[in-house]
Amino acid sequence: MNQILPFYYQKFPFIFKYFDFLRDLFLALQFIIILIFILNFRNLKIAFYYFLIFLLAFSLTGFLKSLFPSLRPHGLSFDSFPSRHTTISFALSLALISQNLKLGLFSLILTFLIALFSLLSLQHWPVDIFFGFIFGFLIFFIIYKILNFFNWFDIKTKQGKS
Repeated sequence: MNQILPFYYQKFPFIFKYFDFLRDLFLALQFIIILIFILNFRNLKIAFYYFLIFLLAFSLTGFLKSLFPSLRPHGLSFDSFPSRHTTISFALSLALISQNLKLGLFSLILTFLIALFSLLSLQHWPVDIFFGFIFGFLIFFIIYKILNFFNWFDIKTKQGKS
């Protein structure tokens, strides 16, 4: 299996690059949706909330990639575990679900598409995606609980305005 996937990646690179492009496109679309949501409220605390989630997800996955170098399915680099796209996307989707159910569910669909295209583009193994979901949940949960514990802002009150 480890030799078959790089073979197909070398033989048909345009297909895998297209899948990788779609993965990035769906993540960009998710960022645009969240940006529109933030701009709708014109609230720096909401913006900080999403920025904090993004920053922690980005940093944690970078740290874990350096701790656990693993070969990607295409066999060209050793930074597969965990999936940064999935971690960031899932954490942001959960944050959006907690504030706006409709946009959050659409964002969650995008998260699953990002995960699917991470597999199809041979960028990640299934275990990378699985742990991306776990880390995304943990990041959302920790930040959500910390900000609510300190009553920095009431996330629940924002739900009725959308």
